[in-house]
Amino acid sequence: TIKKSKWNCGSSKLEKKPWFDMNKTKRNALTQKFGFAEDGGQWDCWMNHYTSYKWEDMEEEGVACYWEALGWTKHMWDNGKKGPRSMHKDWDELSRSERAAAQVLCYTQSTWEEDKCLGDEGYTSPCT
Repeated sequence: TIKKSKWNCGSSKLEKKPWFDMNKTKRNALTQKFGFAEDGGQWDCWMNHYTSYKWEDMEEEGVACYWEALGWTKHMWDNGKKGPRSMHKDWDELSRSERAAAQVLCYTQSTWEEDKCLGDEGYTSPCT
């Protein structure tokens, strides 16, 4: 059973999965119960901000440039390197361009602050 109450700062294993890595039953449940689009775009953006993608997949999806605006590089992402300084900033500390990039990646002020729970210990690439 999928319970929204179990989602907390990316702690649910389900949240970290890309849409098409889930079985059809899970995808159907998420579509019917929570209204996610069947193409998975909403899920991958709003639930994990594409962090489950490899860099090449983000390039193909057209979102790698927004991670670059936040200071990430392909090398950092693919090799589990420590994240850029932007990942340790509060929402209000982000530059206008960093905030705009974060918004395209489906971050809001509250989701950015929630995800900082990952950054407080030295945010590293989610692809490790």
